[in-house]
Amino acid sequence: SNEINPTFTFIEPKVHEIKLKGTNKDGCFSFEKKNINIIPEHTFFAPSSFTPNNDGLNEMFKVVTNNISEYEILIFNRWGELIFTSNNINIGWDGKNTKGEILKSDSYLYQVTLIDLNNRKFLYSGEINLKR
Repeated sequence: SNEINPTFTFIEPKVHEIKLKGTNKDGCFSFEKKNINIIPEHTFFAPSSFTPNNDGLNEMFKVVTNNISEYEILIFNRWGELIFTSNNINIGWDGKNTKGEILKSDSYLYQVTLIDLNNRKFLYSGEINLKR
């Protein structure tokens, strides 16, 4: 570009090599090269219900996310009591409380805190319906 302050939009997340050449009025130039790491945005999806009834379908409540460095999920009952927690994205909630007791069909609340690869913190919360 011959613009004074050029801009560019990166389409693909990856390490891009950027080169800049500047020339003064006498024709002398300077050259600079840098790598810029474009990190993809994270995604987040939480289902609205699950059915832990041993039929092999929707047995666990698991959120789907990617491009994160830290993760925590908390599940609460309607009285605000913590009934499940995990820091492992691969572990889902099976509809039992911390004592291993099977919980009844009801609405529960989830709270997910995550940190993305750009070191930004996000908080997601919502309602999950457990159906037996």
